Amino acid sequence: MMPWKPIGFWGWVLLLMQLLTARQVSCAFLQNQLPLQVVLTTPTQLLDNTTAEIQVTEGQAFQAVFSRPVIALGSDFGVAEPPKSLVPFTITCPVPGLFRWVTTNIARWDPTIQWPTDLDCKFEWNTALKSFDGAPLVLSGPKSITIKSKPIKMEIPDGGISSEFANKATDNQWNAYRGMQDDKFPEVPPDANITLTFSYPVYLPALQQALEVVSCCGSTAGANQKVKVLPCGPPFVIVDPFGTPEQQVQQRMNSTCAIVKLEPGLPPSGVAILRLPKGVRYNLVSGPTTNNTDIFLWGLRRFRIPLRDNFQQLANASQQFDYQDNGISYRRMTMWLPHGLAQGVTSAMIKNRIWFCRYEDPYDWSSKCNAVPFNLTQVNKGQLLMTVPDLWVRQHYWIKIYSSGDIKDAYGLPLEESEAFFFTTEPAQDLSYPELSSGAQVMLLEPADDDKPLDWPVVYRGLPQYDSDARGVAVWPISGAKLIPALGVLGGDDNPGQVKSVLGPAELNWTRPQSSLTATKTFTLSGKPGLQFVASPTNSSYDGLTNSVMVVQSDLQYAAVSLGTKIMHFVTLTQGETTPVPKAKVSLSLYPYSQAAITGPSCTTDATGTCTVDVKQLIAGTYGTLAATVEAAGHGPLVVWSVPTPSSYEDESLSYSYVGDLLVDRVIVMPADKLHVSGFVQERTLPSNRLVLPSGLKTVNVTVTPGFKPGSDAPQVLPVQLNTTYGSFHLVIPVPAEAKAGEYSVSLVAPKYKNPTVAQATDNSAEIASQSITVGTPRPPTALLNVTVPDWVSAMYLTSLRFDRSWAACC
Repeated sequence: MMPWKPIGFWGWVLLLMQLLTARQVSCAFLQNQLPLQVVLTTPTQLLDNTTAEIQVTEGQAFQAVFSRPVIALGSDFGVAEPPKSLVPFTITCPVPGLFRWVTTNIARWDPTIQWPTDLDCKFEWNTALKSFDGAPLVLSGPKSITIKSKPIKMEIPDGGISSEFANKATDNQWNAYRGMQDDKFPEVPPDANITLTFSYPVYLPALQQALEVVSCCGSTAGANQKVKVLPCGPPFVIVDPFGTPEQQVQQRMNSTCAIVKLEPGLPPSGVAILRLPKGVRYNLVSGPTTNNTDIFLWGLRRFRIPLRDNFQQLANASQQFDYQDNGISYRRMTMWLPHGLAQGVTSAMIKNRIWFCRYEDPYDWSSKCNAVPFNLTQVNKGQLLMTVPDLWVRQHYWIKIYSSGDIKDAYGLPLEESEAFFFTTEPAQDLSYPELSSGAQVMLLEPADDDKPLDWPVVYRGLPQYDSDARGVAVWPISGAKLIPALGVLGGDDNPGQVKSVLGPAELNWTRPQSSLTATKTFTLSGKPGLQFVASPTNSSYDGLTNSVMVVQSDLQYAAVSLGTKIMHFVTLTQGETTPVPKAKVSLSLYPYSQAAITGPSCTTDATGTCTVDVKQLIAGTYGTLAATVEAAGHGPLVVWSVPTPSSYEDESLSYSYVGDLLVDRVIVMPADKLHVSGFVQERTLPSNRLVLPSGLKTVNVTVTPGFKPGSDAPQVLPVQLNTTYGSFHLVIPVPAEAKAGEYSVSLVAPKYKNPTVAQATDNSAEIASQSITVGTPRPPTALLNVTVPDWVSAMYLTSLRFDRSWAACC
């Protein structure tokens, strides 16, 4: 027997490691205190004993977090698939996916495609799973759970029924979903192409085998029809990037849309069901359909001229229409020919089959209905136009179209009966007069030499119904003290209580009469130079106005230039060459929102037609519209509504003696390269702000911030000589090879003031121009994405792209 010897510290460590790594041990380390359990899952229902099934959508992954390590660190490196004993769960769905151990105790499975439709499969735990040191799995949730996904949707999109014959027969007026109340839709002509869309890609050869036409609703249609499936454009597919080449070829034949033709077509008035039956497979990865998916299809409708049957029927003279379109408002009525007309059928033949009459008592259905003359013409292959010259307002009419075997549509179907009863309504009320297309409220006109009166036509129809409707037209001459308040009314188009107090009584005040037909009345405005305020009093009980416009007749024109808080006015004549107008008074007024006007500064133009005012105090802290009035002897006054308002902020740089600009030859510069910089400097003469060549200034500085010196952010200052002839300079800046990559600012620095005061001399340099550059080495793109959009995708729809990190590829 060997004598006992101490084994030492490292011997104990080795013995402990052997015990921990032995898979055959009967009890793992701290197994009772820390059993192998699933502590967290995605989705969370995998641990819920009350959940029998879960529904998966999009790219839902499955993940499990265990309480102990299941694999050794690094043991899965380079391994294509782990042994089944180390796969903690299995998914029985026919969906390709990738399993991996994220860490030693986190397992994850990701589908490599979006979850297909109609799945009914299982998620099953590996109950024989053991931890790395041998602890068996102790499940607290269900051993398996059912995985389901949404059933596939098969639909006909808007405009999904097309018929070349029907479109030609009606000049493209045919519509599969429009008609009389008892017509059945969608209408499927014999030559129709039926576009189907699916909520998940389908394999078109499988769809061809699966689709059925089934008889329905007592009709024999569908008994003999077969289905022909055609592609509707480049396939919109979901391809498994990890699938076999054979699988990928088949997946590329998938599509989310298909065109279906019925052969032969449905008979007239027939009905059938296009069915994707229960239990069929339509691609490699989806489950079999869980239910029948049905779409009802109807054959050609009966040939009737559709007439509305839901017009509002008035009971007495005091009853009003609920809506304007509950009756007929116009004497011209369009009739639709759903299938066009057969060769040789004329509008005169159809007119002979129409009875149109008016009841003597509109509210007594038993009163006599007297025939009313009308005209009928064919506008195009799909439309008739019925014109009734003697159509009266608020009268009751009856129209009936009788059947005829001699009048047929383009499909050979005979004309059948249709009728309608309707009241006539007042045409939609309206009142309008000349306005500017820009919507401006000041209309400037040049006065005629002979002061000929100005014609002002007003077009109106009906009577006002609502408070905001125009009641008529009113005109006020504006002059003197009325001018500024009148502009306030102009800005507040519907200001109650201001019209009488500000404008006083109108010189012209006209209220429109009742007129069912569109009528025109022409008024005469003064043709002399001056201002006239034209507006429509509203139907409200207070003094409201709408459609307000200031008619200005003047031969003056105005322009403004702002600099800082100052505005320079420029007044000239409109006729002939641009002639300055001296001694013109220009007055400013500010119109704050919902407040009285504030009178601003005024000035008188000099021989150049200009004058300047400072509006700092006027605009400080107040927001509103700045307006100008111009008055000059011998000329009509001018109103300028909304003069550009300068900022009340005083920019210090506007008082600097010099202005400048910089130009760099590129915005991205590589290290060890050269940057070419050109600059331009001008001197500002105050107070006129004219720019001249700088006098006495020979040197300026160009700075680069931060500087190129490694380890320092201090600006690099580069003095440069000005070309005194042009005030320009050119500079070449070497960029060191060790220059740090990043953003840099290149600035032009000049004196603030040419002749500074003692106080200004302490800080007499300023940045007057700058440009940004980037130092770095550009590289080509690392990825390229090509997106192919099918022909059938409408431009009206927006498509979003979803990028998943699990698809990222490394180069």
